[in-house]
Amino acid sequence: MAEIEERPVESFSQSPTMRVMKPSKQRIAELSKSRQSQRTWLTHFNGPLTWGNQETIWPLNPHTQTHDASERTQQLAEAKKNFRPEDVHHGQYQYSCGRGSAIWHISDGAKQAEASQRIVQLSQHKEEMSSFKDKEQRLAFELGSCGRVSSIWGVSEGAKRCEDRERTTQLAMPKQAHAAYQPAKPVMTEVSAAAKKARASERVEQLAQPKNRQDGLIREPQWEVSKGAQLATASGRTEELAKCKPTADGYKPARGPIWQVTKGARQAAATPRLNELSVPIKRETMDHLQFNPDAFLVSRNALKAKATARLEELAQPIDRK
Repeated sequence: MAEIEERPVESFSQSPTMRVMKPSKQRIAELSKSRQSQRTWLTHFNGPLTWGNQETIWPLNPHTQTHDASERTQQLAEAKKNFRPEDVHHGQYQYSCGRGSAIWHISDGAKQAEASQRIVQLSQHKEEMSSFKDKEQRLAFELGSCGRVSSIWGVSEGAKRCEDRERTTQLAMPKQAHAAYQPAKPVMTEVSAAAKKARASERVEQLAQPKNRQDGLIREPQWEVSKGAQLATASGRTEELAKCKPTADGYKPARGPIWQVTKGARQAAATPRLNELSVPIKRETMDHLQFNPDAFLVSRNALKAKATARLEELAQPIDRK
C-alpha cells in the first residue's frame, strides 16, 4: 500500500489543528504512469508467435516426437474408404470448375439399338382435333381466339323461327326499380316561377342587413371608474376571498445551494475506520482473470494413464452394415 503522511494545513479559519491526508511522492509517480494494454496476453505465451504456419506454440518433448502411435490412433488415422469403382471416369466440362458433366459417352450398343413399340408410341406428337382439319376453320380458330375454344356457335334454323313463350318473355324483361325509388337530384336546380315573383317580408329585410362593426377595438382599453365604485366598501366575505392561500404548518422553504460550513466540521479529523473505508478496492481485470495460457496443457499423469477395460470397450467403433 502507498504510504500516507499527515501534514498540517491551514484551514479557512487559520486553525493549525486541522490535518489533511496526502499521498506520498511514490504513490503519485505510480498513479501518473499510463495503464499497460493486456491485449498482448492473448497472442503471446512464451514470446511473439507467427500465426498461419505449422509451428507449435510450445516446443515438443523429444519423447513425444519419438513416441510410437497406438493401434487405436493408427485406426483413426486411416482415410475413409472410397466405395466408387476406379474404372468410372465421367467427362468434365471444360469450364465447369471441376463439376461432373451431365453429358457422358454413349456406347455403340445404345446407338445401334432399335426402339420398342412403346417408345415409338410415346415419341409421336399430339394430333390435331378432327373438327379443325379444315384449313379455313383452323385459321379462324387461331386468329380469332388466340388458340382457345370459342364460346360462339352456330344457331340452328329451327331456333331462329320458333316463337317466344310467355315465361321466356317474362324472364327477358329487365329488373324494375322499387316503387319508392327516387333518382339522383341534378346538380343545377330550377327556380320556380312563384319563388321568382315573391317579395321579402320586413323581418327578412332586417335580417339581411349586414352587421356594423367599428374600426379597431370594440372597447377602449382604459375607461373611467364611477364614483360609486370608488367609494364602495368591500364586505367581510370579499375580504376573506381576497386573502392569499397560506402555507401548511411545518412548511420549510427550499434550502439554498450554498451554505456555510460549521466550525466543528472544519476542525474534524477522520477516524481510523474512515481511513480504512476510504482506501479503494483493487480488482483484477476480466482479461487477466479469464485468461489461462495453460488451459490446453496435458498433465504428466494423464500422459502416463492407461485406459480401463470399460473405456477400451466403449472406444471400439460400431460395426454398421
